[in-house]
Amino acid sequence: MACIQEIVCYNIWVDLISFHVGNATEDQFFNSARYPYFASRMRLGLPEDLLKMSEGLNDAIFDPGARERIMIFVQTMTYEESLAFLDTCSSSRFYREVMNNQICLVEDLRVLSHQFHSVQNQDKVRAQRSCISSFMTRSLGLKYDEQKAYDHFASLNENRLIFCLKIIRKLRNSIGVAASAGILSHDLLATFRMRLREFDQRGLYSLACSTVAFGLSEQSQLIADSEAWDASSNGKDHAPASNKVAHAYASGETMRSTLTFIVPIFMLLSAIPAAMAWKHSKPDKGGTLDSDLWQALASSILQLLSLITFIWPTLKNPRLSQLTWIWIWLLAGFSAVCAIASVPVYLMGPTIWSFVISFAGSLGQAVVQLQVVNAI
Repeated sequence: MACIQEIVCYNIWVDLISFHVGNATEDQFFNSARYPYFASRMRLGLPEDLLKMSEGLNDAIFDPGARERIMIFVQTMTYEESLAFLDTCSSSRFYREVMNNQICLVEDLRVLSHQFHSVQNQDKVRAQRSCISSFMTRSLGLKYDEQKAYDHFASLNENRLIFCLKIIRKLRNSIGVAASAGILSHDLLATFRMRLREFDQRGLYSLACSTVAFGLSEQSQLIADSEAWDASSNGKDHAPASNKVAHAYASGETMRSTLTFIVPIFMLLSAIPAAMAWKHSKPDKGGTLDSDLWQALASSILQLLSLITFIWPTLKNPRLSQLTWIWIWLLAGFSAVCAIASVPVYLMGPTIWSFVISFAGSLGQAVVQLQVVNAI
């Protein structure tokens, strides 16, 4: 039952995001062949409960906390009602328009934003002609001018496209988990495959990922391996389809879960020899002729180099640069300060304090790297 609830939760989440994108399109850009309106048509197929939920969540549908609100609703459904919902859900016919519109929102607002200078004049003229700038400036308040509104909505829609891609993948992965447990029938599995392939039409999923640098190049399609989703059991190895789907796309999620577990464990394990070093240390002040001083200096230089080579490319990444950097900067700064301070501390007091400071900086650097890896 839990596996089915996960699928229903993410299915509803994708549908509510889709409905929100449809409404946002009408607010931000005039109707055209580039921006097909579909919100009114999609509304007809959504249950009243989901429409009320959509109104209640509004922009919070792009917040991770929306999952709890959706799951409360899902838990009121029986097993039979959940399966019936999944079998009859008709919102997938709008998935192609959802992906198209959100990509176009990002592209056109980038053209209008001052952050992107290398654009052709005709693209900017076209975007300005169809953009409803009055809505954007009004929604942000009078203190925002038109250019600031473009900048804000460009960044906002990039983040929303990234979030949308994450939830779509979570839906796909939850289907795999249920398939591995033998819960999904071949017919329902084939139905899911057909629905999710809407995101792949005209290369839209691949284009969305490249637009915001989301995911890996070899995962340029949502449904990349047709054999893994085959409802029959006549693959090369004659394995049931459910066993294949379960592992078809799990590697990225498994990697993040594994790292989230391994890094704290290794940090705790490293504290054991650190404690032993503290216990057996001598209260001696270091000198410039000590070999340990030059080892500490070499270690500090490499620690700073590691921070620079890790953080600098991340800042240039169009997707990772959208992260909330406050904690990353604090921890990276703490690590850098520790790396630098450990050398003079070696000469000013008991040498063990130099090791403690350097060790604390290394722990901070490990947490920074884990944060960024989990955002990929």
